[in-house]
Amino acid sequence: MKNLVNRGNYFAFPIVVFLIISPAYAHKCILEGNTAADISRYNSCKADLQIASMHAESQSQATLNELDQLRAENTLLEAKLVQLRRQLLSILADF
Repeated sequence: MKNLVNRGNYFAFPIVVFLIISPAYAHKCILEGNTAADISRYNSCKADLQIASMHAESQSQATLNELDQLRAENTLLEAKLVQLRRQLLSILADF
């Protein structure tokens, strides 16, 4: 049982580290100097980010329906996974 928990920790640790570090690599506009070129680059970056957020695609009804179906399927699969996990732990408890 402890071995199974340790394997879970080995799997969870890299995921947690990735989730903590990934925002550090997000796209950020940083003013690096006071020259005209630096200011122009900064303004261009900010404008690009603003335009990208203005033109974010709205989801169609078909996309929303598919998303709802996938969420329902995900819920069912999670329930099956819990059931399999219980069965596995029951089998391991017999040894």
